[in-house]
Order: sequence, then structure tokens, then C-alpha cells
Amino acid sequence: MLAKLLNLRKRVPDFVPAMVPGLRVYAIGDIHGRLDLLDAILTRIEVDHAARPPAERHIIFLGDLVDRGPDRPESWSASASLAPAIAASTA
Repeated sequence: MLAKLLNLRKRVPDFVPAMVPGLRVYAIGDIHGRLDLLDAILTRIEVDHAARPPAERHIIFLGDLVDRGPDRPESWSASASLAPAIAASTA
């Protein structure tokens, strides 16, 4: 039984995810209503994106964005306002 389980780890997956050339994805998780953290990570994303070759940028929010914290409405507004900005930067 143990040998069978160990062999499962050696199998090559049927599907290996890969990025499309010219696409850059950033994932942000668990901001918890902290606008200061959101601003800091967005600044780091801007710096990273500017330092790399041109690509279409996507920002994905995962986890708890506004479940608690001092800046829930502001964090929501800041994240929602990114859609037009990102669309304009990739045109």
C-alpha cells in the first residue's frame, strides 16, 4: 500500500498549467479591509510590471478583501476602481 502511494507522487500530471505568452497575472489575497496593505501591494505590482517586458496584466483578488478591518469601504472602492485602469494600461 505504501509503495502504491509513493508511486502516485512520481506520476506526471495529465495537465500542466502554463501561462500564455504576453500575459502577466498577479494574485492578491487576504487584505482584510486594510487599505494600507492594498496600497502597498499595488505599488509593488506597479513597480514589478513596469520593470518587465510589456504584457497584458491581470490582478486577481483571492480570500478576504473586506471582511473586517478599518478601511473596508475604501478597500472595496480601491479594488473596484482597478478594472478601468488595468484595461487602459493594456490597450
